[in-house]
Amino acid sequence: MAEYEMLDLAPEVVDGFRSMFTVFTESEQNITKENLQRFYSNFDITFSEDDLNYLFRIFNQGDPDKDTIDFDDFAKTLDAKSRISRDAF
Repeated sequence: MAEYEMLDLAPEVVDGFRSMFTVFTESEQNITKENLQRFYSNFDITFSEDDLNYLFRIFNQGDPDKDTIDFDDFAKTLDAKSRISRDAF
């Protein structure tokens, strides 16, 4: 069972997260630092290596040494961040 399934997310939420995820992955299974650099370069935004390392630590809290972000970690992190916003009000 995928971790995002354990979060009890509605199918439409998972579909939304999947759509966001595929923007960054191109043809690969996971998000890489190169994917992020390439995507954001379209908007004239560049990240330092420290910035990228920080983002990857946020998304890979269970395994900070991972060099990619998989869909489970992506969905879990977005769900946690959105719950913070919902719980604030």
